[in-house]
Amino acid sequence: MFKQEGDDRVSQHKAVFKPRARLIKILGEHLIRDNTVGVLELIKNSYDADAENVSLLIEDTKDPSTTQIVIRDDGTGMDSEIVEGRWFEPAHGAKDDSKRKLIKSKMGRTPLGEKGVGRFAAQKLGKILELITRPEGQDYEIYMKIDWDQFEDSSKFISEIVVPYEKGEPQKFKGQGNKGTIIRIINSREKWTRNDLVRLQAALMRLRSPGVVTSDFNIDFICPDYPDLQNLDKGDILDRFQYKIECNIDNKGFLNYSFTESAGNGEQEIRKSSCDLWSEVSKSEKEYPVCGPFKVNIYAWMREVQNLKNYGLTREHLLELAGISIFRDGFRILPYGDPGDDWLQLDQRRINVPASRVGNRQVIGLVELDQEKNSNLIDKTNREGLQENKAFFDMKELVLGCITKLEQEMQPSRKKMSSTTKSKKVQLENAIEVMKKEIEILREEAEKNRQKEEGQKDIENLTETKTQSVTSENVITFPKEKFEEFQEKYSAVCNSIQEYAEAEDENRQVFLHLMGIGLSSERFSHEFNRMVTSISQALDNLNKKYGSDLDINKIGMCTDALRNELRLMSVMQYTKGTPKERKTSLSETLNLILMIHKEDLARENIEIVKNVDEDIITRIPSFSVAQILDNFLDNAFYWLATKTQKQGRKIGIFFDKEKNSLLITNNGPGLAANVRSNMFHLPFVTSKPHGRGLGMYICSEILSLYGGNIKVIGNDEDPRVMGIGFIIYFPPKI
Repeated sequence: MFKQEGDDRVSQHKAVFKPRARLIKILGEHLIRDNTVGVLELIKNSYDADAENVSLLIEDTKDPSTTQIVIRDDGTGMDSEIVEGRWFEPAHGAKDDSKRKLIKSKMGRTPLGEKGVGRFAAQKLGKILELITRPEGQDYEIYMKIDWDQFEDSSKFISEIVVPYEKGEPQKFKGQGNKGTIIRIINSREKWTRNDLVRLQAALMRLRSPGVVTSDFNIDFICPDYPDLQNLDKGDILDRFQYKIECNIDNKGFLNYSFTESAGNGEQEIRKSSCDLWSEVSKSEKEYPVCGPFKVNIYAWMREVQNLKNYGLTREHLLELAGISIFRDGFRILPYGDPGDDWLQLDQRRINVPASRVGNRQVIGLVELDQEKNSNLIDKTNREGLQENKAFFDMKELVLGCITKLEQEMQPSRKKMSSTTKSKKVQLENAIEVMKKEIEILREEAEKNRQKEEGQKDIENLTETKTQSVTSENVITFPKEKFEEFQEKYSAVCNSIQEYAEAEDENRQVFLHLMGIGLSSERFSHEFNRMVTSISQALDNLNKKYGSDLDINKIGMCTDALRNELRLMSVMQYTKGTPKERKTSLSETLNLILMIHKEDLARENIEIVKNVDEDIITRIPSFSVAQILDNFLDNAFYWLATKTQKQGRKIGIFFDKEKNSLLITNNGPGLAANVRSNMFHLPFVTSKPHGRGLGMYICSEILSLYGGNIKVIGNDEDPRVMGIGFIIYFPPKI
């Protein structure tokens, strides 16, 4: 930039990056989260080397200085060229090139690694690394020892540290055709506690997807200090599901799914369906999701102790594998599905509507990705999940959509279970009364038995016969049997009380949450009114002083919008006590709601088609009518906004004074059959991934209170219906 023509005062120079030796420490300790991740990285390297069998040994864990970790596989091994070449080249990129070029190994595997830094997990695990490898088709072994402490000298460059290795006759992989690699790590940097090893065992159990049925990669875990942790068998928990949904999502976001409900006794009910899931879950203007096609399998249970017992499970057993995990080419991507990792926020989502949502602790989910088909879903460099790009968020919304479908399909069954729960309080009271009576009977029998025992001892002292001794034993054990029977009943009642209390506590949390929202909105309304008044006064003063100005006009428009919102909040404000006669104009209330939603209609390009010439007067309070109309229109706005094309979005509103009814219709997507049949009769029924499912239920309850009702109709019943229609029947005329 300095040099000009004819100017010889500026000279040209070159510079190159010279990484210091401590970069290796940074790669190992900062890119690998913990010991579990480090071990898994090395095991995945064995998979990339086409190993069929891997053994992991961790021993002498009491003292880190003597702890050793040994990973042995029967993969292709490494020859001298690989060892001297890319093994010593951080971020080499050979695996990444194979992925991009869709090159598979001899066993048809796509590499799991791509950054070229996974092998430095060995530095995270210990201070000394010993590598022994025999390449496939060769009759020699390579032995190499690395002291990672050499790389902590900040004064040295990486190129200054030389690592010698030996090449000779096989000692560990003897025999014709033998091959593989051994990595031995000694002098552990951290002590391995039992809890660390429990986490490692769980990670190894969940490393491979249960949905991928293969026997070409087996892991054997050996831990002499804790032999009970060596078992990596996941059991058959997925075969003992209560509910299961199997989803296939194509690259356009279209869903085909199969839902199965199991009764626990072998009987199953299967339902299949399909829908344009992307249009339901996304408000994005993108035509299709960019994450690519994938599969989702979700297994769910109701967590009541007795219910799980019907499926041969316990809460502890379920908790071991609970959560939604993501797998790529059959291998789990950490940390999704780890204990406490609720990346979909299912528990938070369930707080709002526990009766219809599932929590993270009651599901086992498997999201199956493919390297080739989901290339936009990219690993973070630190091995802690996927980069949170557009593809990730698209995938996340689609997975939540699948969970919503599961919840909708579960709803009829949950309703039956709910009706059973309602009578549980009475059952518990009866059971407690029975227990009280049995306690009294036991006391009486114990007293009788004590008296008989004393009399029997007197007889034994006189006769000392064997027969009398046997009789005495029989008399003594009778109350014990009764007591054991009583203990079983007592335990059953205690479990029932605990389940009932948990259910009631969840309901209490929900209503407290909703009450809190209501109280907050009341306070907000008051403050809102005060601020709008202040803004209006300030605007008047500005106009008087400076005249009309573009910025002032913009503020005025915002104030008008705020004032409209306040009018809606005011008209919806509940008033305690009811006058004997009410006259609410449907037309006036509708115009107010439409005016308030003027910006929404313009933004989403929604056309209102209406015929409301003849007004309807109802005795339902204006705040309730406003709530009903706002709910229906707000739902219409939501579903019309899911249509990727803005053209042709319509809402129809038609009065029928003779029938005292109102028809509201829109040309958005239809409703699932189970939602359609339950949305007005059950709370928490919704098709929205993040919805509560309370709006329509509350509308129905309000109308029912005054003698009205709601009906869902189609175009075959009324030609004015565009896609889905709702007829609201108001109570008899005043």
